[in-house]
Amino acid sequence: MFLHVVGHNQRFRVIHSTFRRSIETISRYFQQVLYAIGEIRGKMINPISLNTPPKIENSYRWFPYFRDCIGAIDGTYVTAKVPRSMSATFRGRKHYTCQNVLTVVAHDGYGCRPGILPPSRKTRYHLNEFSAKHQPLNARELFNLRHSSLRITIERAFAALKNRFKVLDQKPFHTFGTQVKLVLVCCILHN
Repeated sequence: MFLHVVGHNQRFRVIHSTFRRSIETISRYFQQVLYAIGEIRGKMINPISLNTPPKIENSYRWFPYFRDCIGAIDGTYVTAKVPRSMSATFRGRKHYTCQNVLTVVAHDGYGCRPGILPPSRKTRYHLNEFSAKHQPLNARELFNLRHSSLRITIERAFAALKNRFKVLDQKPFHTFGTQVKLVLVCCILHN
């Protein structure tokens, strides 16, 4: 029942009809499973390895630039339902209320602090800005092209997560506290 709720973003009353259990029973077990999965987070969400991934180490395209790269960090928006009084705080650039979720994915690089290598500013960056006609013109553009092609890994991870768990990408039916826990639990189940 829990996987049906998070996988399809179903309300408890729909689950009630499908599984022939009371809404109270579904709600109680949903909360118990949510709590139980959250408790194993320390075993299921591991710190990334400090070794350079083989994909980078064995590639002439990436190794000169990212030889010490161990992971990619980026954020994504997860739709949120919050009280009207708090909605301004949760309004994102996409003009709906959402949680901004920051995630680190093993292998590939991004960010801006010691030990994290960001792309060059005020320089072409996105893959669609480069083509056979529009090759990189200097070392900074070449670096940004390589950076962007590695960073796509985390974008794919977000897409796979949201595709698997519709509760993260559709209007939620749960309280905000439960919505926050659901993000972590979906990441644990995805791992």
